[in-house]
Amino acid sequence: MCRTTKAQDVYIWGNFAIPPKHPYKELEVCKACALREHGKKNKIKLIKWLKVNYPIFYKKNIFDAIICVGTFTYGHVKAHALDEFLRITKNNGLICFTVNEGIYGKYKFDKKITELSKNNSWEILELFKSAYIVNKDVHAWLCIAKVNKN
Repeated sequence: MCRTTKAQDVYIWGNFAIPPKHPYKELEVCKACALREHGKKNKIKLIKWLKVNYPIFYKKNIFDAIICVGTFTYGHVKAHALDEFLRITKNNGLICFTVNEGIYGKYKFDKKITELSKNNSWEILELFKSAYIVNKDVHAWLCIAKVNKN
């Protein structure tokens, strides 16, 4: 039986951290389902749920990419999680995430993104606002950043 994911969960698949969405199902996912349906075909070795409001237990420079969608929203994870994403992502790796438009300034994501750009921790490849939850007229900022650890 699958468990319904919470907004602050993030999966780790192989060398990629990806958000809590099964590639073919939108609402539920579990380790057994993902491994059964994709493990052999995609060589998934590891799936973990992480609480990203806390320090992430991985060593630095582990992941090639992190994708985090639907996590940065009201009452959930704050901008400090981006520091942890940077820590565990390899040099030249990608960090891709969305931020609900309503918290972008309120939770200081705008300042954190600017700070990480100014101190050359990453290079912003894409940053734009787009429709997010269309039927509720909610928008989100979408960001793709390339990690720079030189």
